[in-house]
Amino acid sequence: MRLIICYLYLFLFSISYCLGQGRFGKITSQPADFIRYGLTPVSYFSGKVSVEIPLYTLQDPDFSMPLSLSYTSDGLKPAKHPGLVGLDWVVNFGGVITREVYGAPDDANGHNGYDPASNSGYNMERGFWIASQERKFTAKQLLTFAPSVVECDSYSCYLPMTSGGYYYDAQPDLFLFRFPGTTGHFMIDNDGHIQSTDPELKIDISGLSVQYVENQYPRSSVIKITDGNGYVYSFGGDLSALEYRNDVKPGQNIPFKDRRSVIMAWHLVKIQAPNGRVMNFNYASGFVDRIDSPYWQASSSSDNTSWDRRTYSAVKGVYPASITIPDTGVSVEFSLSRETCRKFYLGFADYNYLSFQLSSLSVKQDSKEIYKYVFEYDNKQHLRFLKSVHMPDGGVYRMEYNHTTYPEPDTKHVDFWGYWSLDNSQGSGLLKKMVYPTGGYSEFLYEPHSYRERVETRVYINSFTPMLVEKEGVAGGFRVSQICNVDGKTQGKECRTFKYEDQSGRKSGILCQYPPYFINDQGNEVYVVSDIWYKNYNIEDQHVGYSNVKECFDDGSFIYYVYSDYRSNPDKPDVSLKQNTMASELSLVSCNVNRVTSASQERGRLLSKSFFQRDGSLSKRESYFYSDVGVNDEMLPLDPDYDRVPFDPGDYIVSFRSMEGGALAKKIYLKSYPLQASVERTTTKGSVLRSKRYKYNRLNQLIEQKDYCSDGSTLKHTYAYPNERTSLEVSNVYNRMVAANMINKPVEETTFRNTRRLASSRTTYRMHGSLPVKDSIMQSFRNEPYQFMTAYPYYDSLGHALFEVNRDGTRTIRLWGYNCRYLVAEIRNIPETDMNTVWSIIRPERFSFSSSPDFSFVEVLRSSYPDIQVYLYTYSPLVGVLSVTSPNGKVTNFRYDAAGRLVEKTDHVGHVESKYEYNYMPY
Repeated sequence: MRLIICYLYLFLFSISYCLGQGRFGKITSQPADFIRYGLTPVSYFSGKVSVEIPLYTLQDPDFSMPLSLSYTSDGLKPAKHPGLVGLDWVVNFGGVITREVYGAPDDANGHNGYDPASNSGYNMERGFWIASQERKFTAKQLLTFAPSVVECDSYSCYLPMTSGGYYYDAQPDLFLFRFPGTTGHFMIDNDGHIQSTDPELKIDISGLSVQYVENQYPRSSVIKITDGNGYVYSFGGDLSALEYRNDVKPGQNIPFKDRRSVIMAWHLVKIQAPNGRVMNFNYASGFVDRIDSPYWQASSSSDNTSWDRRTYSAVKGVYPASITIPDTGVSVEFSLSRETCRKFYLGFADYNYLSFQLSSLSVKQDSKEIYKYVFEYDNKQHLRFLKSVHMPDGGVYRMEYNHTTYPEPDTKHVDFWGYWSLDNSQGSGLLKKMVYPTGGYSEFLYEPHSYRERVETRVYINSFTPMLVEKEGVAGGFRVSQICNVDGKTQGKECRTFKYEDQSGRKSGILCQYPPYFINDQGNEVYVVSDIWYKNYNIEDQHVGYSNVKECFDDGSFIYYVYSDYRSNPDKPDVSLKQNTMASELSLVSCNVNRVTSASQERGRLLSKSFFQRDGSLSKRESYFYSDVGVNDEMLPLDPDYDRVPFDPGDYIVSFRSMEGGALAKKIYLKSYPLQASVERTTTKGSVLRSKRYKYNRLNQLIEQKDYCSDGSTLKHTYAYPNERTSLEVSNVYNRMVAANMINKPVEETTFRNTRRLASSRTTYRMHGSLPVKDSIMQSFRNEPYQFMTAYPYYDSLGHALFEVNRDGTRTIRLWGYNCRYLVAEIRNIPETDMNTVWSIIRPERFSFSSSPDFSFVEVLRSSYPDIQVYLYTYSPLVGVLSVTSPNGKVTNFRYDAAGRLVEKTDHVGHVESKYEYNYMPY
């Protein structure tokens, strides 16, 4: 017999020592799925389908912001809201920082632990960020429970109170971030500094605000991240860009101090380029102080026991309004409308009104609409599904789903992982068909997740370590089993079937999320199913992972994938436990001793990819190696010169928490796992086609790459960066680059054949006002001295090179126009003696900020300097190039249709050189 209990009802005493661990609810669907899946394709390790619809990319010399829709199959979770563009779809744009709260929120001052469901509470706390500013405890003091700082009595062990009699929360929150090209985690360490999985980033939390419990809404709060190219990303600010949650209860007016208003997500509001230009992200703002506001989403959850103890919360969502680049007149506008489906919950109205959906997206130039994307939805009860996407060129994407009669969001028929437990179909609510504008389509089949092994946590006194045990079973959610693609022209069909098994045919799934349990006096397994268990799993964790996957094709050939998994990279319960009195099993579980961090970031990394012919013979195998990740049976070339990724075993954060009878302290490592090596060979033990090894510095910058050639020789490339060229001189340009975090581009590259140097390239920089710019490029071959190759004497105020001089004496002036967005002219072959005169005729600096170029200088140049070559370019902003004029004066023209598609190219006399037709299937 198996019993399921909820500690919330039976063991409130134990919880008081955990001080609110994991009780802060979930963020809304859009940022949650964006953090988990956005901008990154999903691997076969998770068994999830990943589909993307590209929309538009905002692009100019300083910015590139792709906009797209992406879908990731998962399985029906009744309590999941449909989000901005329908269930399981995400709009990819901008970025977001979310967090998992441990203990009290880091920015909370006097946070109250009131629980409106039980009408009970516990003492006030200061969050880690605030408390640590008053007094810091070293990692060693916490880990060893130093008597000088850790006080113990017969009930628990705890840290000294902060001023005002508040408890000291020593559990730093985990922050997760994602924006184009970058994703990772960070935490505040015990010294008050930031530790990140990406050490190249500079993370500034000085804009965080102290949040007081008596406030109705959070105060303005800003986090800034500077990437390795010096771009500053600002997140949060006012309420429109902050996602926060409150405790609520229908029909009751809970005092502000008991609502526990907590910021859960900071959305991207601005990107600032090193030259000062900005891209702004604006969000809808409106009334958020009413229970019928569309900005709120209610959440109701039950402990699934016969007592039906229900808890409620509400999350204030963030909804996009526009993206703008102010100095160009370019904007993307999001048109929002109210949902037309039924309200989410039937049982109550407070904070449960219809929210927003994205109706259309428009790309504009100076307020004139250039492109428009329209979204249509299919409503099913309280859920909304993306039905079609109408593109500017007339093409339409159409979606079909495995519809059913959907359960209510507060149904009790959910499993441990939140999935609908009565789903016996091939995946209720999942995408089954996607029709493309050309008439072709893809079909998707699914099957339930299954596993061969699972991670169990059986709790004893002083024993709470997860163990991998061999037990087969079926888990919640669905994995893709087949994808078929049909050609829109010939209707030819090609299918791929996925088998989640190893080469011997054994299941490869490992269930990593299984509720803790203990054995009671009657010998029964007693499961502890609670918000603590759910909420402390990292938002990116997969509950099931597949270490071996076969992708089988119609002709009998297949690709065999091997991933790192829990067996190769288990969680590391690096915990110190102090018990003055013996703690109960439930106390250990409710304090979640084994889930502060996990090794999930090490799992799901591709270790090998093998290609097999239809007869089963291996044709090629690619193997990949990462530091401390996976077990790969491929042998790397022996090379004692290669070190592993530099890693300091003492570089950890300690999270400390009180519990019944004592306290817990756990080490937390924030690491990254760059590719260490790759090997490609024809067969398992056949000849090596190519092999590479990589070396990095402590900022994870690639400093060396070695290619092993089939003839036994090696080709080595080394790289040096601005952070390795600093000095004590204040005027040193590299000091300035490091201060601005412009450290990502190498300043010197060298290539060796074996030990003999073949060539080197060195880039020097100088300051142009407050902006570091490229000054010159030098090259050296073999052991010869460096020689000048290219110089850049002049720049405009935004750092665009206006003049280039090459070693052979050629001089080129480049002109930028349309508010610095497009290259509008190149003037080549300028004699050195005439350079000053030509410069004064053109006056390049006047072009950059003009809305349209003035080419009146061209005739003067052609008549006075016939050997100078002038190339001219005109544009329709956001559409494309309109004309190209060659040095002989002949013009090539380009014509576009209303949707911005190229339809015709003509020469200088109007003859058509090429035409383009677009034949989409009628909608």
